[in-house]
Amino acid sequence: MTIDDQLEHRPEELVCNTTQKQKPFHVVLIDIKKAAENDEIYCIENPLEDDDLAYVALSYRWGELQETLVDTHLGYIASITSFDLKDFIDLCKMISLESDLQHIKYVWVDAICVDQTNYERRKATIYQMTNIYEKAKYILAVPDLHLKHLIETNVTNYRVIEGSFIHHKYIYHLIHGNTEQLIAFDEKLLKELKVPNGSRQWLTKYTEYFMEGFMESRSHYSVRYNSENALDHIYQVSRTIHPQPQGERKSKQQQQKKKHQKEKRTNDTSDPVCKGVDCEEKICPLYLFEASHDPSSSSGAKRYWKQKILERNKSIRRSMELLQTLIVDWSSRVWVISEYSIARKKNNLKYWFTQLAPDSTTFFYYKHLKDPFTFFKFDFDAPVSDNDFSSTYTVRYVHMADHTGAMSDPVQAKFHYLMSNQLQGRSFLNMMLKSKASKCEDRFYAVLPLFSKYKHMLTHQVVDHWHVDSMAAVKLQLFEWMDTKDKLALLFLAGRYNALGQSHILPTFATTTITWGERPAEESVTSNQVDDDVFNFDLTQPSVLTLHHSQANDDDDHGGHDDPGLYFLHLKPKRYRLYEKAHTPEIKNAMLFKRLQLNDDDDLRLVKIVSRDIETDHQMEHPCIFLLGSLKKNKWILMVKYLLPAHAVKAFTEETNSDGFNIY
Repeated sequence: MTIDDQLEHRPEELVCNTTQKQKPFHVVLIDIKKAAENDEIYCIENPLEDDDLAYVALSYRWGELQETLVDTHLGYIASITSFDLKDFIDLCKMISLESDLQHIKYVWVDAICVDQTNYERRKATIYQMTNIYEKAKYILAVPDLHLKHLIETNVTNYRVIEGSFIHHKYIYHLIHGNTEQLIAFDEKLLKELKVPNGSRQWLTKYTEYFMEGFMESRSHYSVRYNSENALDHIYQVSRTIHPQPQGERKSKQQQQKKKHQKEKRTNDTSDPVCKGVDCEEKICPLYLFEASHDPSSSSGAKRYWKQKILERNKSIRRSMELLQTLIVDWSSRVWVISEYSIARKKNNLKYWFTQLAPDSTTFFYYKHLKDPFTFFKFDFDAPVSDNDFSSTYTVRYVHMADHTGAMSDPVQAKFHYLMSNQLQGRSFLNMMLKSKASKCEDRFYAVLPLFSKYKHMLTHQVVDHWHVDSMAAVKLQLFEWMDTKDKLALLFLAGRYNALGQSHILPTFATTTITWGERPAEESVTSNQVDDDVFNFDLTQPSVLTLHHSQANDDDDHGGHDDPGLYFLHLKPKRYRLYEKAHTPEIKNAMLFKRLQLNDDDDLRLVKIVSRDIETDHQMEHPCIFLLGSLKKNKWILMVKYLLPAHAVKAFTEETNSDGFNIY
């Protein structure tokens, strides 16, 4: 669902006042059968607490389309801009086929089932949102329900989705991991392309363009291995070791001669550029220039089977990578996080992609599958995969056109790894800060109820009173009441070497832009798999990291009634590294130094604080932060992108006694 953009709710509407007597809530649902068979949106209204009520609740990502109006016949007109109505009706057809969902009568989707024009009815629905998802028999995620929006806004998306349409059967079985069906598709392709029998086993074994290459992570002997070179080699070898029998060759030559003479009488296909040149191409590329020339009529498929294999491989991989991108986009929205977290309780999350059901012939195919048609199921109880693609395969490279190198690119395994990592491997801070929300306060409403140690913070109107209107305000609020481990994790994330900060803005610990790697960066600071004694902080003491608010200085030009004062963190590590001299000429004269009264160059020192105790934990490298400031005044700022000069690396002392550092 798209509550952050579709419902335009008010924060106070989402907090339950248990003392208020509530009337029985009636939920609006859509009849799946009528939509699937008659292309009709027929709505009913039923008490949500009805024990016999069975429906599917949709979770999706909003789009931006022209308005479509639907008369619900329940007293309001639904305005739909998030998805194309035809795509929704086609989805209902697929639901009516699905083995586990086909007996369910109704579906709930916010764009139609919430009366946006009636404030009281809308408020009542928002108030019941958690109950609506908890009562659903299944939660169905459709990350590309906004398919038309994707197609209309990006020509690259259009081309990739066109490939998904063409190869939807293969992709369906690939995501399911149906190896038997995939092998059958591969064999059918090789047969249709008339690939020599002796070359087929080589292709499936020594290239990455078939079932095993899509599904299995395989390392190769040399970094010089290139799947396309292997394919080209097999193609060239096949032409020498699989010559046509003499009689068959002669017969085919005679047929080709007659055909050529016939074609020449009607259309001169000779290419003047290639005359007098020994052109070895079966079909001259220049011949294809003319619109009147039809390469399919000259059996180009069988003669160019190498090219056809490359094209299919490229199309399938790009489609799978687009699906990964859509999964990330969908699962990163704060209210979607709430929805799939509700699904975790009953393990009833399924997902589907609209682009895998492009037309009526597709519906016919899925209807007559040998095995019952099923959406893809995400099993929250399944063990997390041992495969770790975070270092070799990353989402940043999903749009690379070429996949070459010494490691295979198992798009199916990558897809499921990403799915698991997005839905199960996210920490509290990751959900709060990496998610997408139209309003900063929505992060608290959506995420706090999911964590037992923090859900008590979500009391009536409390979030509204926090006035969190920026990410800096969100971080300040987290530093106020999170437990010690999470506070430390947030501080080290803010001070990572690759955090983004164009200038040092106060408070420096809350104004950097956090960059997230493939693995949860905060785990190295807060991992529960490591004894607390290993950390460079006494985690039993809440005073290790605390947030404070100093009063404005009346003598400061920036003080007075317009200055709310300064926030600072008090951090107390077990040990730290003190460098002899600060090497920071580029920021000595920054305004914040004047505001903090750090104007004495001789007094500036640099401090390095690691996350784990250097003597207790003997691993080579750990997350660290750098502080720049004054020992005398105990005023420090958090440095990002700081690299020690070569001559300063060894110019330090190890210190253990400290009253703590005030980080502004």
